[in-house]
Amino acid sequence: MKFDCIILNPPYGNLHLPILKDSLEHADWEQDAQVICIHPASWLQFPTKKRPEWMNGHIKEFNIIDRKTANETFDIDGGDLVISEFCKDGKSFTGDAVNDPEFCCFKFNLKFA
Repeated sequence: MKFDCIILNPPYGNLHLPILKDSLEHADWEQDAQVICIHPASWLQFPTKKRPEWMNGHIKEFNIIDRKTANETFDIDGGDLVISEFCKDGKSFTGDAVNDPEFCCFKFNLKFA
């Protein structure tokens, strides 16, 4: 089954990326589908983690929700969240991680190919 709009707030932990990947496979790209997901930002932040190649070519934009705001808004005790938007003719992620002195993690520069 294909959908022209998919909005996700999947379980966090190790499940959010496999669920997002499956959702992208169900997007009706011929109808200019859009997929929006709010999920942990760790896959973008840590330079030692391999960024999923299956996202390349579909990335429209990212919006980071910093951990303080995420914790206050969603009552979670975790890290930063990201709202990821995907589309048919998106871009590829080519960001370089940069050290964030406020938190013990890495942020990224938004650079798209």
